[in-house]
Amino acid sequence: MPTTAPFFLVSSSLVSLSTKPFFCFKRNLVHRCVRCYSSLKDRPSTRLQDKEKELHIPVLVENLVEFIDHSSAKGKVFVDCTVGAGGHCERIMELGLFSKCIAIDKDQNCGNWLKERNLQHPVRFVQGSFACIDKILSQEGISSEQVGFILADLGVSSMQLDDPQRGFSFSKDGPLDMRIDLSLRTTAWNVVNQYSEEALCKIIRELGEDYKWRQVAAAIVKEREKHTIDTTCQLAEIVCKAKRERPGYSKLHPATLTFQSLRLFVNNELSELDMFVPKALSCLGMFGRLAVISFHSLEDRIVKQSFKNVAEKGGQFRILTKKPIVPSEEEKKFNVRSRSAKLRVVERLS
Repeated sequence: MPTTAPFFLVSSSLVSLSTKPFFCFKRNLVHRCVRCYSSLKDRPSTRLQDKEKELHIPVLVENLVEFIDHSSAKGKVFVDCTVGAGGHCERIMELGLFSKCIAIDKDQNCGNWLKERNLQHPVRFVQGSFACIDKILSQEGISSEQVGFILADLGVSSMQLDDPQRGFSFSKDGPLDMRIDLSLRTTAWNVVNQYSEEALCKIIRELGEDYKWRQVAAAIVKEREKHTIDTTCQLAEIVCKAKRERPGYSKLHPATLTFQSLRLFVNNELSELDMFVPKALSCLGMFGRLAVISFHSLEDRIVKQSFKNVAEKGGQFRILTKKPIVPSEEEKKFNVRSRSAKLRVVERLS
């Protein structure tokens, strides 16, 4: 795990969201849309990667800022354990409270995304798993007394989801990969094409919580006897047929839970989360805070129970969120991917 990456200054820029013209029957609205489209069309063209980066919207970011104690955070270190494209990192460092940010992520591409974001604050990128936060901070020469805030935004970023070659999404056809850390040997292709039906049943049932796990696993095994299942769209079609559900019938795509289970398994996400929370708590300084944003019940359950356990022992920690903070209706409309997010925060007292 490389931990000797040099410091780089990662200027703060507001992310602008492009809008496309739409047609309506009211003439004045049509004129507004045409004017809006014309102004966007006249802007200098950007690379596709830049356009994709603009689509990355950090979830619950303003709610998160409200939980940062300005008095205790001043001059401390902020640790972003899953920095992704740097949306949360940028907003929090803009506050001017923290001396620097240690940005951790398993995806080596995140270092390049941070450089391209051109932030104006000192950020140190380290490739690695947040489950090793204690070792990473130790290697960086940072003690627990220096750490004022730790954030873990679980799951995958929009940039990873929107890249077909990463194989996370069924909305665009791509290889069955699903690795966050590209150095891992096992891919989703290996699991789908080589694991036994019994193993597939267990993965889909326990990590996907899909009540049709048996049908899905059987359909995968039956289909791979004819030919290998190589792409995300192939797998999504198999799942839809097995569940006898069509996309668009409900808010949740029929293949969502199967894809979730494979991603969690390939990246060992729940086990690493289990290891991460107690280690992160031990890395906090006095009145330091740990915030975790989860996106499904399995993750939230681990975070909730871990926070509860430490809060009940010895009065060293207190939970700041009696109930998880969820996105407003406005944020859900603005950023559809935020709809299942839950934020929990705990503070170290002594």
